[in-house]
Amino acid sequence: MVSTAHLVVSIGLWFAGSVVNNIWTKKMLNGGFPLPLTASVMGMMAQLFALTIVSLAKGNPGKEKAKATTKELVPISVCQISGNTLHKVALMYTAIPVVHTVKSLNSVITAILGYAFYGTRAPSLVSLVLIVVGVGTAVSNTNAAFFNRGDADAIGVAAALLCTCTDASRAVFGKSVIAPNPTQNLIKLQKTSLMIFIPLAMYVESSSIAEIVASPEAFSSLPFLAIFLSVVGVAWMELSNFYNLTILSPLTHSMTNAIRSLVVIGAGIVVGSPVRAQFILGCAISLIGVSLHSYYGKRVPTAPSATKKAS
Repeated sequence: MVSTAHLVVSIGLWFAGSVVNNIWTKKMLNGGFPLPLTASVMGMMAQLFALTIVSLAKGNPGKEKAKATTKELVPISVCQISGNTLHKVALMYTAIPVVHTVKSLNSVITAILGYAFYGTRAPSLVSLVLIVVGVGTAVSNTNAAFFNRGDADAIGVAAALLCTCTDASRAVFGKSVIAPNPTQNLIKLQKTSLMIFIPLAMYVESSSIAEIVASPEAFSSLPFLAIFLSVVGVAWMELSNFYNLTILSPLTHSMTNAIRSLVVIGAGIVVGSPVRAQFILGCAISLIGVSLHSYYGKRVPTAPSATKKAS
């Protein structure tokens, strides 16, 4: 059983990493380095480096345990690759508060996936609360996305929604794969993701990278501080995210993720992202939904246990 203090610290680190990642990634993408695939590759390399240091510092504990197979990790890698890239695309096209209001739908999508794949039905009150969260997200973004008003672009909203779907999929399907041997499985996951992702990034963005390197003016104007803090932030956020996934159930994790989105929304507003009255109203409705969920409790969609599978 994880103590309350342990949970507070681990979730707090996740929230803090998310704020750093979102603020500096947006500055990086809009400040002379509009390369979401390359940025995602650098973030995964930073995660792999950090995980390797942790593994070495612990004397490679758990290395003797069975690790997840590549076949098990590839779908999670695809979710990780897609989620990282779509999140950056969303930040390129729209404001941080808009991106994370859409991402507060994570709990709704997680509940749907849990029911569709594992037959886990959330209690009626929790289902009602999830609807409240969805309504809040719709109120915040419908005007901007479908009527082309405000600072939200339909592409950014669509990318944020797809990113939310991949994040929810990773939470539902990744927990049972990663949890038995977290450090070693995460190391293998990053290696698998990089094997898939590096060729893709090179194919799509190599010409843009070459143009930047070939131009002294473009190279010298790169936002190096933003790039560094974005890479550190995404590694910090993702590793905290994976750790919390191993100690929380998928639906609890997704509701915590919704609260994280509200924290990032607040940070985005503080640093000057423009918002409208309708957007604030939608955020308030989503916050009410998240608060009600924490009050009424959760029922978690989890993968069938090995015992059930064997029987």
